[in-house]
Amino acid sequence: MSCTLTIRRVVLASGVLLSVACGGIAAPRTAPAKDAAVETLDVLLFDGVKNVTAMVAGPDGNLWLATSDGTIARLTMAGEIDVFPIGLWQSGYTSLARGPDGYLWCSSDCSDCPLARVATDGTITEVSVEDDLRPVWCLTNAPDGSVWFSGGYLGGEGGLGHITANGVERARTVTPVDCSGPTPALAMDPDGNAWLSVQGRVLGGDGYPCIELLRIAPDGQTTQHEACPGGTSKCTRDHCCEVPDPLVIGSDGNLWFRWGDAVPYREYVTGIVRMSPSGSPSYFRFGSSDRMTLGPDGNIWSSFGPSISRITPSGDSTYFRLPDGVIAQQIATGPDGNPWLALKDGRVARVSLPQ
Repeated sequence: MSCTLTIRRVVLASGVLLSVACGGIAAPRTAPAKDAAVETLDVLLFDGVKNVTAMVAGPDGNLWLATSDGTIARLTMAGEIDVFPIGLWQSGYTSLARGPDGYLWCSSDCSDCPLARVATDGTITEVSVEDDLRPVWCLTNAPDGSVWFSGGYLGGEGGLGHITANGVERARTVTPVDCSGPTPALAMDPDGNAWLSVQGRVLGGDGYPCIELLRIAPDGQTTQHEACPGGTSKCTRDHCCEVPDPLVIGSDGNLWFRWGDAVPYREYVTGIVRMSPSGSPSYFRFGSSDRMTLGPDGNIWSSFGPSISRITPSGDSTYFRLPDGVIAQQIATGPDGNPWLALKDGRVARVSLPQ
């Protein structure tokens, strides 16, 4: 149902962190003082929904949000919101994508859940999925507008599904790898390759975690790539660590994702990895990152709690602190071309890009 629009304009002060790509960790340069007003962003706040797990620009010019509570919401650019119960599952991590057929597609990570096809008027239709493609972990758009999804487990049966205007089909089989686990992140590059995150390795001693990805070509050939910010000499398979989520194809054609893990006896370390189509990684260390999206300005925009960051294709980053009490959970590019944030308190924020 619709709710009253609540708007508040706030100005964000930023500090700038520049990172240099190298074979190991890129040490950040000195940042300005915390309250240095390097540049400002305007943000408008709207009423929204809580527990948002995915956001996408819909074919109707509205922003659509999926929640872990089993609901989907439609937010107009004027701030009016309608909430629709999905009805096919009660809870779970929900993924969302805009389909090539004028519908939105929604999935849950529960093992027996179908896909949900959502019309822009809120009508929801159940679409079955093959057993070995469940649970569905991630929905993503390919450059041609079709939707791909990863499903199953790399340790057993699993694969990639493809949603076209003609329906859902199984497309490629995923070859199991060592240190297997779920496949929550997926991206499709301009050459038609599918990139999947898998459970990674942790370095021995005082090193940093490695990250492993699979590149699955259109002919089904699978290539394994790794990103080890601290080097590979001490890698072992004694422990599985967090996988990168999400994976984002940048305006430069490279794959971008975050890295970060709690290394024993050391601080929590984080950064961004830029991986070329051939699998060559570059590392940028600059504060924290959680969710990411490709912005209309050709840069990667990232959110993490009380801050957002803009990362250029060369790896330079600008950090913007959000106002007190504003905590971002998700970030996506809206139908108006601006980054939008889903906030922890249930509000939604529209960020006006700097000129």
